[in-house]
Parts: sequence; C-alpha cells; structure tokens
Amino acid sequence: LLSASSTGFTPVCHIKTYSSEYDAIIFVTPWTSTTYLYTCINVNTIKKLIIEEANLDNCYFTITSSDNTVLYSDLPDGMKNYQTISETCSPGRITINVHIPNSVLFQNMKSFYVFIFLYALACIMLIVSIGFIGTKQAAKPVMNILNILEHSRHLKPSSANVPPSM
Repeated sequence: LLSASSTGFTPVCHIKTYSSEYDAIIFVTPWTSTTYLYTCINVNTIKKLIIEEANLDNCYFTITSSDNTVLYSDLPDGMKNYQTISETCSPGRITINVHIPNSVLFQNMKSFYVFIFLYALACIMLIVSIGFIGTKQAAKPVMNILNILEHSRHLKPSSANVPPSM
C-alpha cells in the first residue's frame, strides 16, 4: 500500500493496529526526491468534523478526489430520496458530500414548518383585522376624534393667551 509513488489521496483502506481498527484515507506527498510522506486520515474523524456525532447515524458520506475518483462512500445502493450538501476542501483536491435522507430531513424540519404555518396564520389574522378596522363603521370613533382635532385648528386663540405685541 505505501509503495505507491503517486501523489494525492488514495481510496479508503482499512487500517488495523494493535489497539484499533478504522477506515482511513491516505494522503501521499513527495518528501524528498526518493521518499514520500504519508498522512493517514481517519474517515470517522472527517465525519465528526462535518456533522455532530449524534446525527451521524442519519447521514451518509461520499469523498471524492479532484479527478472524481470515489475515495470513500457509505451511501447504500439504490438510495434515491436524499439531499446532498457538498464542499470542496484543500483547494480542489478533495470533495466531501453529505447525503441526508429526505425522511430525516423533513422530520427535523417539522418544527420549522409548524412555525411557518403559525406565522402565516398570524399574518392572515392581522390582514383581516386591519380590513375590519379600516371599514367606515369600525373606524367611526377614531374618525370623530380626528374630526374634532381638525376643527380645533380653526379656533382663534383667546386674548388671554395672546403674547403682547412689541
């Protein structure tokens, strides 16, 4: 595995050590003219950087290189109803796609849909109440007050309130 002389990311491989087992992607880069530097990236660590650990069971990942080679995928075969969030990391070198099943996405969005429904209902009630208040019959007391204020402008001030002339 480590004798590859190409640079870049390698497809996922299963790493087994004395204390653990995990899937990893290895990045290969030249160190000197005859040696290479290998960096092992645990796929679970990449997942945890992107999605909270509590939501990992509901998401699937696909990691591809710049030449569209699939490096890692846990997307089940035949899964068709999902939304994809994609991000390219390390300028053009690797792309991470997070696939969220529609059922999980809409279940998590249920509270948002309830909020939108209640907000729309409140807007409709506000429009209806403005329409009701704006009618002539409902606005009659307000119109009487405005009429009194309008006529009070034309009253002449009393002589006691007139300032002396200079």
